[in-house]
Amino acid sequence: MPNKRHAIPLALLVLAAALALSACGGSDSSSETASNSPTETLVTKTVGPNGEKPVPVSSLSLSESEVSELQEGGYKAALVWAANSPFIEGVQSGAEERFEELGIEVSSKSDAAFDAGKQASQLKAALAKSPDVIISTPVDPTTAASMYDEAREAGADLVFLSIVPEGYEPGKQYVGIVTDDLYAMGSEAAEALAESVGEEGEVGMVTYDVPFYVTNQRDAAFASTIRQKYPKMKIAAEAGFTDPTKVGEIAQGMLAQHPDLAGIYASWSEPAEQVLAALRAANNETTKVVTIDLNDTIVTDMVKDGQVVAVIADKAFDLGIGLADTSGYALLGKQAPAFSVVGAVTVTPENVEQGYEESLHQSPPAAALDALK
Repeated sequence: MPNKRHAIPLALLVLAAALALSACGGSDSSSETASNSPTETLVTKTVGPNGEKPVPVSSLSLSESEVSELQEGGYKAALVWAANSPFIEGVQSGAEERFEELGIEVSSKSDAAFDAGKQASQLKAALAKSPDVIISTPVDPTTAASMYDEAREAGADLVFLSIVPEGYEPGKQYVGIVTDDLYAMGSEAAEALAESVGEEGEVGMVTYDVPFYVTNQRDAAFASTIRQKYPKMKIAAEAGFTDPTKVGEIAQGMLAQHPDLAGIYASWSEPAEQVLAALRAANNETTKVVTIDLNDTIVTDMVKDGQVVAVIADKAFDLGIGLADTSGYALLGKQAPAFSVVGAVTVTPENVEQGYEESLHQSPPAAALDALK
């Protein structure tokens, strides 16, 4: 959701550019719009794409009798992903482990390599095995509704990871969304950067300039936390991007105008790689970097005492458990939360192995492990 790396995987974020979603959605009183820029919006909590209030995944509960009912039901689930990534592997591992406990067979698994046509074919193939529930991330949310309508007509319940087809509403076309605590991710990024620069100085932001609730809320949470919590810090520069491959040029321009930035926040790890490259091209060895989503290059720089000071990760494995439990609710005819979230993990050189375990249930990349020795 992305992924992912979560948060949301890179290509999925780019495809999501067509979504006409607000930064904080709905009429939730916890958010106030100060201007048209998402990072000028004061945010204090995560909300869903249509303003849904978040429910912690940990609050999902199935009783012993409900688990027994699921185990005796002979149910099947299909996992239909937009693409594969370490993040999706972590989510899938959590879902499969929980499905096994619930006695639900995973009848098919697929990833579409960000090809909407391929995903449509894969969904048809999954439906041929008559799944009772489908967990999915749509490749192209703007055109996906008709594809998933076919699954609904076949009697399958739908549970989504972070992104839903345009026009879909919870409790009507789908059961629920499971995603990250977006506010926590952005806020923890701000706290990590502030700590690394002594809670003072000017910082820059390189943000995804598309109306997409996942990244908008994370970016706004970073800005809100800096402005509310750190009076000696100032967001002196902000540059938006729509094409992640152009971030290097954007970062170079920012550094040319603000060569003494204490730190830079980047929306997720792939753009952060280009920020690092721009710093090196400018012979800048002092500006700190913080970003979101685990990435081998970024984590290795961090562990080797580079300029990355922290990476904020989601709990991908726990997302998978939440997706499976939400599926269980649907199969039991039990109303599931429309919008469930998992917490964030601040990964630093001091806890990188623990961070990878909490997030992905995996080990860090070999280069990072070598640097830890």
